[in-house]
Amino acid sequence: MVEETTVGELELKDGFTPRTFTAILFSSLVLMPAFLWVYLSTGVGVGGIAAAYATMLVFGEFGMLMLSPLTEQELATIRWGASMAATFAGGFLFNVYLRKSPITKLYGYADKIPTWVVPLETSKALQDRILWHPDWFIPIAFTFISTAISLTSSISLSLLARELFIEVEKLPFPTGAVAAEIAKSLSGGESERYKIFAISTMFSAIYEIFRSLIPALALVFLGLHITLIPTIHFDLTQSIEWLLPGATTGISTNIMLLALGMIIPDIVVISTFISSLAVYLVLPPILVNMGVYPYERGKPMFIPGTLSGAWYKPYLYFWLSFGIGLIFAGAVTPFLLNLRQTAVAVKSFFSLKGEQARKAGLISGKTAILLFIAPLILSSFMAYYLFMSYSPRPHGILFLAAVLVISLGLSFINTIAAARSIGLMGAGFTIPYADYVMLLITTKPEDIDVWFNPFVIQVSGADLCIGYKAAELTNTKPISIIKAHVSGVLLTTIVGLIVAGLLWHVYDVPSRFLPAPSFPADAVIRSLFITRRFFLFLNGINVLAAFIFGSLIVVMPRIFPALASFTGVPVVFGLIGGMMDMPSNVTAYFLGYLIKRLLEKKMGTEWSRRYIMTVAAGFWTGSSVILSLSTALMFVREAVVSQLI
Repeated sequence: MVEETTVGELELKDGFTPRTFTAILFSSLVLMPAFLWVYLSTGVGVGGIAAAYATMLVFGEFGMLMLSPLTEQELATIRWGASMAATFAGGFLFNVYLRKSPITKLYGYADKIPTWVVPLETSKALQDRILWHPDWFIPIAFTFISTAISLTSSISLSLLARELFIEVEKLPFPTGAVAAEIAKSLSGGESERYKIFAISTMFSAIYEIFRSLIPALALVFLGLHITLIPTIHFDLTQSIEWLLPGATTGISTNIMLLALGMIIPDIVVISTFISSLAVYLVLPPILVNMGVYPYERGKPMFIPGTLSGAWYKPYLYFWLSFGIGLIFAGAVTPFLLNLRQTAVAVKSFFSLKGEQARKAGLISGKTAILLFIAPLILSSFMAYYLFMSYSPRPHGILFLAAVLVISLGLSFINTIAAARSIGLMGAGFTIPYADYVMLLITTKPEDIDVWFNPFVIQVSGADLCIGYKAAELTNTKPISIIKAHVSGVLLTTIVGLIVAGLLWHVYDVPSRFLPAPSFPADAVIRSLFITRRFFLFLNGINVLAAFIFGSLIVVMPRIFPALASFTGVPVVFGLIGGMMDMPSNVTAYFLGYLIKRLLEKKMGTEWSRRYIMTVAAGFWTGSSVILSLSTALMFVREAVVSQLI
């Protein structure tokens, strides 16, 4: 029986039911292993989103087939729980790689990684690739303890972010709105909406068949490697570099990115596109000619597993500093300008009592704040104890202060920044590497263990706001999203550990079958911080200049209201997106925007306002289902091959 409550005139229903949990379990047991294999074999992490929409469609259609349609509340809850249940990326495998990697040995710390992170290279656990070995007991135990702390604190912080950005600022949260649209379509409520959803789903599914399914079938049954549509993007970099040295552009082949461009606010898409054109097409030839821009002729936009590429290397060595400054401006300046509004929201959040919170499907404000602060303070002292027990250090109190700032301060600031950017454009931007910088300035070069301390925990409550937005639009209790979140995280942690352990026992990682192409680049970034060389990527003057520039854009509407349509927080996050996202992705966003405008012209603005979200939802769903099927086929093939070897 689905529980219902009424708050004012709004009827909220419980979306976490046995059917919901079954769907989340399906995502964890069936889809997550396949997406984990894709990540380890290609370096591309698509599990959460694809699993969410594939699970929604499978269970939504099955419910209608059985004449017992899932409610939109159940479907909205499935979207979030299924995405969480498919996010495991084999965390312990990366630690194994760090222990054995020639990269970490070159940087001189491979043998200094603590055994409470990963066993020694001489351990039977690593030599025989056995996860179920006593040497793994402490690393796994620490993983579950830190996961529990992170889970509790992030949920509590997310409720404050919900109050600020959904209840007060009422940001659109486009990806949450898409989830709500799919839930409404699959619940069988409106025939016209379902028809549009079905057509757009079929269109994107046909497209994805050519992009991923046919190549998967050819490989599985014929052993042939074929590419009909590039899996990542059409990269035009090498076609234009003779005219524009240093420039890069292209268009993503991921139809989900195109769909996102249809629903992001227009000003965000336009400013993102302008920013990307300026930063990666117009300015590079000038900067190359001036000698201030890193440029290597003949490189594609991005080379997985490296710090190279026509987009990635300039981004890392030059534009990253500007991006960090803009993120500071987008996070801190609006917060300072809206202190009064924030104080009102926090006061309202604190005033939410137990019974009132229960009826609203929430947790009381005081309880939520306590559950945010207390676990992180506990983890900070656990981190300090581990730090001091490793070897006596007189600067331990500085380390403790840094951990408290990371756990409480950075968690709050990055949640504010990420929630606002997710609310505006569906992508979460945080201050990159801020926690690493805090550790750099409070520890010493010989303190290698601090970079692996499992209790230096930074949480974010931003992503959960996507689920809360879907809940708001489907009259679902927010507590249903929280239950789904907890279930999904616990399932992906437990099942993921088992699956990753089995994969590792069959194949080493990296290996010919599971090359883990993202591991080397990640190891280099980690090594640069551990050896205190990462500052070569950062320029303090550029960070400050971008912060001032971004802050001026944020305050401009208050000084000149007539410029409100062309300035403000959305424009700042658009500039960030154009600077920090791959140019091919930005081009796809803009193409989605153009398709939306075409539909407005063809079908009418009113039709577009009513159904454009439905079209985007169909695109996401069709692509997710076929991508999930293709991935599952590839995973089954490798599982069969592994048994034959």
